[in-house]
Amino acid sequence: SCVLLPHEGPHCDIFTDGSCLDPDLPWRSRASWACVNGADGTVVGSGRLAGITQSIQRAELTGVLAALQHEQVRRIWTDSGSAFMGVNSILEGRWIPSHCEDNLDLWLQVENTIRQRQSPVQIFKLKSHRSAHTVE
Repeated sequence: SCVLLPHEGPHCDIFTDGSCLDPDLPWRSRASWACVNGADGTVVGSGRLAGITQSIQRAELTGVLAALQHEQVRRIWTDSGSAFMGVNSILEGRWIPSHCEDNLDLWLQVENTIRQRQSPVQIFKLKSHRSAHTVE
C-alpha cells in the first residue's frame, strides 16, 4: 500500500528513507519507505513494499521515486548511494538500463518520471544513521 499526500507551496526539499526488517532472510523480510517534507517535517508519503522482493535497496529507491512524483520537489535527500548515483546518471543523460539488473522495473519508473517532470530536480547524498545532534 502507498500513501502520497499532496504538497502545497512553490517548491520543497524532501528527505527519503527505506528500511528492511530481516534483510538476510528473504522469506521473512519486510520493507517500507517514507518521504518527509524538509520544511515542516510532515510525512508526504510512506508505504510498505508490495510484491515478493523485499530489500533495503528497493525500499530506498521506492522512496526516491515517490519524492520525484511530487512536482513541487526541487531537492531530494537520500542516504542511499545507489539511488543517488542512479538518479544523477539519469539526470545527466548517461544512464544505461542494461547496467541495472536489480530493481530494473523501479529504475524504468524513475527514468520515466524524471523525463515527464515539468520542473528541474536535484538529488543529494546524506550520511546514514547520524544523530540529530551531529547534523547542522
